[in-house]
Amino acid sequence: MSRTGLLSVAFCGALGIAATPSVASAQGYAPPPPPPPGYYAPPAPPPMVRTGFTLGVGLGIGSLHLSDSFGEDDFGSGFFELHLGGMISPRLALLVELWGSSHSNNEFNDEQLTQGNAGVALQGWVSPRLWLKGGIGSSRLEASDFGSVVAEAEGAALLLAVGYELLHHPRYALDLQFRTTFASYGEDNAFGELETSSGSLQIGFSWY
Repeated sequence: MSRTGLLSVAFCGALGIAATPSVASAQGYAPPPPPPPGYYAPPAPPPMVRTGFTLGVGLGIGSLHLSDSFGEDDFGSGFFELHLGGMISPRLALLVELWGSSHSNNEFNDEQLTQGNAGVALQGWVSPRLWLKGGIGSSRLEASDFGSVVAEAEGAALLLAVGYELLHHPRYALDLQFRTTFASYGEDNAFGELETSSGSLQIGFSWY
C-alpha cells in the first residue's frame, strides 16, 4: 500500500475514534421521563357531602296577596323561614318547616297582619347547587290593632321554593331562594271566605 493510502486509513481511523465518545455520550444521556399525569395539578376541593341532621334559617322581603269576599289587596311584607330535619339521601332531605310573614301599617292605628305556617317538606338537589322544595301544612292569619288580635283564621297551606347555593361548603351553604305560599281559610272565620298567596326573595343559611 502506498504512503498516501496509509495516511488515508490513519486519518479515517482517527476521525472514527474521535466521533465514538460523542455518539456514546449522546446515547447514554437520554432526556428524563415526563412527570406522572396530574403531578403539577392543585389538590381537588373536598366534595359536598350532606349527611345526618340539617338546620337552616332564612330572611327576606316580598308581597302577601289577600282575596276575600270584600275584594283583593296586596301588602309588602317581611318574610322568614326556619327548618330542621335530616338527610334521607345525599340529595334529598325531609324537613319540618316553619315560615311566615308580617306586615305593619302604622298609618292606621298601628295595624299588623301576620301569617304563620307550619308543615313538612321535601327538599331535593337537582344539581350540586340548585335545589327544589315542596311542602304542605297548616296556616294561621292574624290581624292585630295596637298589639291586640282583632281577627284570626286557620287553614291549610302549600309551600313551593327554589334555591341556588351561592356559597358551597361540605358542612354548610349560603343560598338565594324564591319561595311562594298558597293558603285557604274557608268561610268559618272572622275574615269570611279568604285565600292568600305570597312570593318572597330570601337569603338562607343551612348547616349539614
